[in-house]
Amino acid sequence: TTNGMRIIDTSNGFIELGVDTNQHSKLIWGSNGANKNLTFGHQTTLNSVATGTAVLHLEGSTGNVGIGTTAPAQKLVVANNTSTSDTSAISIISGNAGDAYLNFGDAEDDNRGFIKYQHSDDSMSFRTSGSGTDVLIDSSGNVGIGNTDPAYKLDILGSGDSNGQHRIRVKTTSPPANAGSIIQLATETGDGYLIRNHSTMNGLY
Repeated sequence: TTNGMRIIDTSNGFIELGVDTNQHSKLIWGSNGANKNLTFGHQTTLNSVATGTAVLHLEGSTGNVGIGTTAPAQKLVVANNTSTSDTSAISIISGNAGDAYLNFGDAEDDNRGFIKYQHSDDSMSFRTSGSGTDVLIDSSGNVGIGNTDPAYKLDILGSGDSNGQHRIRVKTTSPPANAGSIIQLATETGDGYLIRNHSTMNGLY
């Protein structure tokens, strides 16, 4: 064709790069028949799209992208499951004083929610409903709900309910006889106090 290159094959078309002395391609870019999929990887058999290992796969019919898989069911699937002990991970790396984000959006707002790691102070925060920070874990492990500067292991800040009250609920569903809910306030060396809601015993112990 004019100013270009065309490969036409009614079954499989592919480009091979970096063929070694054993006639094994080190990189293959192939389109698999009617599905028009694109696969990048390396072959174990010359002139064959089907054999070898796929590194990156673009599904032609859906636009789904697979890394380590040729059957991505979502827009992006990362797979490393050849054996039961294999581990998969995704890294988001920013500068030492920058932020690393994972944003969740919709058609009207591309940042309705997020998970953010702030490297400047080593905190992790979570957002829902499109604005502010709902939960923050600071570098010492303190958790703030509605509070971006928690001073305690759990630090809750906000306007509360219609009566201006904050409530923490511990509720037992379908409890057996004589069961209840307990909040235990303990030290490292002792059991401390129990706040108990029980069919026969209620109160602080």
